[in-house]
Amino acid sequence: MTSKLRLVAGLLPQGIDEAVEYPFDFLKYVTDYGAPTAEGTVELWDLTDDEDASGLLVGSPSLSGNVVTSSIVTGLTLGHRYQLTQAANFTGGVIFSGFLLIQAER
Repeated sequence: MTSKLRLVAGLLPQGIDEAVEYPFDFLKYVTDYGAPTAEGTVELWDLTDDEDASGLLVGSPSLSGNVVTSSIVTGLTLGHRYQLTQAANFTGGVIFSGFLLIQAER
């Protein structure tokens, strides 16, 4: 199994009262590995408190073509910074993950 992680977006603001799904486009890997075969795991980490924040995720990720849309991110704590990581599974056990950073705001 091969697994790779890369930053797909910088720091994105999200309101503490917002519920947002984030798209992760894995087009870069389609030429070499084909389209993703399944959405992979999604993880949310509170960087401010250095703890798992996956309890703030609602629903499941979804796959459409080469884009995996994350679970809904909601209930963030004002002033906290989070890392959202979304994986996509490819043929042959290859997994690519992208992550982005979220800043919780009013």
